[in-house]
Amino acid sequence: MSTVAISTPIPKACIIGDSGIGKTSITLRWLGTYNEYNEYIPTYLDIQSVHVYTNETISICDVYPGGEYHCRLRPLYYKDCQLFIICFSVVDVQSMKSIKDLWIPEIKHYCKGVPYVICGTKIDLRGSNEYKYIVSEEEGYEFAKSNGSLQYFECSSKTTQNIDTMLIQIHQILKKKSE
Repeated sequence: MSTVAISTPIPKACIIGDSGIGKTSITLRWLGTYNEYNEYIPTYLDIQSVHVYTNETISICDVYPGGEYHCRLRPLYYKDCQLFIICFSVVDVQSMKSIKDLWIPEIKHYCKGVPYVICGTKIDLRGSNEYKYIVSEEEGYEFAKSNGSLQYFECSSKTTQNIDTMLIQIHQILKKKSE
C-alpha cells in the first residue's frame, strides 16, 4: 500500500501598485536580499516564497503594473491570490489616486471577495523638502478605511521601519483566512 502525502497549499498574496513605488524593495526586504545600491530594474512578475517563521511560508507575487500589454496579462497572475497588498508612495499622490481608480476596481472585477490591505511606502521621505505634497499617516489611514481596506500599513524599505511587523500581520491575515 502506498501513502500519499497531502501538502497544505502555501498562502499567496499579490503586491500591486504603480511603478516605482517600492513594491519590489519590500519583497526584497522580506527575502533578506535588499540592497539600497541596486539600480532600479522593473519587475514584470516575481513569485517568491517568504519565510515568516522557521516553518511557515507565504508566497508573495510581485506584479508589474506595466503598459497595455501587461494590463491584460496581470489578472492571470492573481489566480489563487488570498490577499492583495496595494501600495502607494506617500510622496506620490497620483499612486494613491490609482488605488481608487485602477487597483481596487481591478481586484473587485477579477477577484470578487478577495480582501486587500493598503500600504504607504517610502515613509523615510516624509521629512524631505523635495516633494510638493506628502501624504500624512492620518490621511493614509482614512483613505484605507474609506476604501474598504482590511488594514493600513506604512513602511520604509530603506530604513526597514515596519517591514517585519507588516509581514507578520499579513501572515496572520492569510492564516486566519485559511482556517
